[in-house]
Amino acid sequence: MGKIIKCKDKIKLLKIQESYLNDLENKVNYVFLETTKFDGENFRSILLVEPVEILRIEKLDEIPELFEKIEKHLASSCIVAGYFAYECGYHFDKFKLKNQYLPDYSLAWFGVYDDFILFELDHDLDEIEEAGDLENETLYYKLENLKFNLTKEDYVEKIAKIKEYITAGDTYQINFTGKFKFDFDGSIIALYKSLREKQKVSYGALIKTEEISILSFSPDYFSG
Repeated sequence: MGKIIKCKDKIKLLKIQESYLNDLENKVNYVFLETTKFDGENFRSILLVEPVEILRIEKLDEIPELFEKIEKHLASSCIVAGYFAYECGYHFDKFKLKNQYLPDYSLAWFGVYDDFILFELDHDLDEIEEAGDLENETLYYKLENLKFNLTKEDYVEKIAKIKEYITAGDTYQINFTGKFKFDFDGSIIALYKSLREKQKVSYGALIKTEEISILSFSPDYFSG
C-alpha cells in the first residue's frame, strides 16, 4: 500500500511534489500535507487522493459517533485525514453553541484513504539546508475587495475589553483574531503555491473538499 518517492536534492523533491500538486487542479476530496522548511524532524510530505469513504458532520452532537468511525477505519489500517472546525471545541467544553454561530460548511470533514504518496528527503541530517525558491509556472488567481471583518472602532473596543479581563485576573492570555474577506477568482493551487513561496513552513496543508478549500501554513505541529 502506498508509493514512496525519495530524493536527495531538496529542490528536485519539491518540483516532484509540485508536479503531483498540478494534477489536483480539477480534483476534490484530497489532503496534501507538505513541508517546505526542511530540518532533522521535517523531511516528509504526504498526498492523499480518492478517498474510499468521506466522514462529515454538521452538528456538535455528532462528534462522538465521528470519533468511533475514525477509530474503526484506523484499526483497519486506513489513513484518515481532514479537519475539525474551530467550533467543534464547544462540544468538549459542553458549551451550548447556537446554530447561527455554526459555520456554513461541515463542522468536521475526514477522508478515509487506503493509498498514499509519500515524498521523503533522503539526507544526511548534518547537511540540511533551506530549500530555495521554485521557478513556478505562471498560474492565474486574483484577490479583490479585501476587507477586514472588524471596524477600527470594534477593534479598539475589543482590545480594551481584553485588557480589562487581564487586569481583573480573569485570564492571562487571549488569542484575538479577525478575518479578512475577499473575492477570489482563479486556481486554488496557484494561490497555495504563491503563499508557500512567501512563507516556507514545516507544516503546510492544502485540503479541498466539495464545500471548501483550506490552505494552512503553520510553524507549529499543534496549530493550523
